[in-house]
Amino acid sequence: MAFRSRPGFVRLATQSFPAVVGMLLGGCGPTRPARVVPPTFSPAAVTKCVFDLADRDRNGECSRDELTVVPGLNLKEALEEIDRDKNGRLSEQELFGWLEGLQGSKVAVFPCPVCILLNGKPLPGVRVQIVPDPCMGNNVKAAEGITDEAGMASLRIPSVPFGAHGGIYRLQITGKDTAGQPIASKYNTQTSLGLIVPIVGRMLRFDLE
Repeated sequence: MAFRSRPGFVRLATQSFPAVVGMLLGGCGPTRPARVVPPTFSPAAVTKCVFDLADRDRNGECSRDELTVVPGLNLKEALEEIDRDKNGRLSEQELFGWLEGLQGSKVAVFPCPVCILLNGKPLPGVRVQIVPDPCMGNNVKAAEGITDEAGMASLRIPSVPFGAHGGIYRLQITGKDTAGQPIASKYNTQTSLGLIVPIVGRMLRFDLE
């Protein structure tokens, strides 16, 4: 499987976020947090893992239906971000190019805002966690946050003050709904939700039933 790189990937992200990340992570007092570095992974290995799982007809492309086994890529916004030829399908070349560009950006963490709704209304006080898809390997870390009264949360790796690693994730939401009932398992232990980081310039909204 031969791939070519995707030049200019996450240009907006790499131009806009490093200075902010540097200020937040560098600190301005005598005590500084540990240096945060981008995670390492193999774009070719991640691409192979995804397509071994999802490309059922082995034609080198995945439809959204096929991508249900990788929830982070099944999201409409994720496909729009990676699908360069806008044919509604994800090719091996497109995924590899996105991953290679992500790694080549050298950005350690990206903003990851999400909004959680329940039947169209904000769902406050629930824990939102993004867990790296197994295909990403062991170096990408989970990130989490608690929704506010507007249902919004800025997800971050617990050991750093800001942001999440770039990659493919499964989304888990735990806590209680507005009626005091536990959030259904299909949104946590048996989640079918996911996202990619970053999705530049957009906040992702998830409306639970």
